[in-house]
Amino acid sequence: MALKIPLLLVQFLYKDKRLALPGIGIFTLDKSFVLPEANDHALLSLPNGVQFQNANIVAADKELITYICENTGKIRPLAISDLESY
Repeated sequence: MALKIPLLLVQFLYKDKRLALPGIGIFTLDKSFVLPEANDHALLSLPNGVQFQNANIVAADKELITYICENTGKIRPLAISDLESY
């Protein structure tokens, strides 16, 4: 089963600590951020360490497209199209 683009974007941000999206900007995850367990209510209420920078990103990072391809089984042009349409 292929993962949806929003979930893949979140996973990529957790993995790489940086997500640059064309037409939107750059999301950065603080390097000290630790993903809380689902049942850890104390950590879930803490600030998550995500910062946003408005930036003119022309094209998606090659690493992001590769990540989408690997996790969906789609070829590059389809992965790029999925990201652009999202």
